[in-house]
Amino acid sequence: MSGQDAAAMKVSRSAKMVFILPALCFEILSGENRILSGHRRILAKKRMNWLLAIAVVVIGAAFLSLNAGGNVAAVVLSILGSAAIAEILYWIASRRYGGQFSIESLRLGKMGIAILIGYLALLYIVTFVFLLPERIAPPLTILLTFCIYAVIVLLMYLKKPDEPGAGDLALQTKHFSRNDLVILLTMLTILGIICSLLLPVISVPIVILYLTLVAMGPVLLLVTLWDIWKDRRKGAVSAA
Repeated sequence: MSGQDAAAMKVSRSAKMVFILPALCFEILSGENRILSGHRRILAKKRMNWLLAIAVVVIGAAFLSLNAGGNVAAVVLSILGSAAIAEILYWIASRRYGGQFSIESLRLGKMGIAILIGYLALLYIVTFVFLLPERIAPPLTILLTFCIYAVIVLLMYLKKPDEPGAGDLALQTKHFSRNDLVILLTMLTILGIICSLLLPVISVPIVILYLTLVAMGPVLLLVTLWDIWKDRRKGAVSAA
């Protein structure tokens, strides 16, 4: 596997984690029932969601050990360092906003979206030109990356937003708590160490797992498009 392919794999995995997991962990850490209505089913403390969370932990540990090249210290520091940063930032924010702090506080307006896009553009430019110019991906890979971002933006535009106040309703079932996050974090650390020690043996299965997840991408995209189409059709019928 070439260095460019490995870098592309790392970017792809990081993008998925950055866009999905932080928001869910934030809602769990808030310890409030005021979570986004679209996330209630995912955060409900049910057997299937536990299995999904454990699967994410196993996959994350495997990929993290592969990215670190089997370096146990790097894996542990990455996991615990990220958890410490998240906890410190949340502690500072919760002290400032008190009981008013929830996932609703992270909603971005037009100015926030513009600043975020500008930051991402600057990050890419600085990384490509000044930090790792020798590892710049081929033009086709760069074009594909921008196409993926464009599809994400389009889906966000087409997705019917949650109804105002819908996220403030109390959950009818128990949802994941801070203690559950600690359990999953402990599992991630232990599995990360195990995968690092066994990396020469499990490298090939990890690559096969990655290719399987890549193959599932188009299927998940079609499911998402189907859900968006149903929501928009339901909204059109209601408006009529």
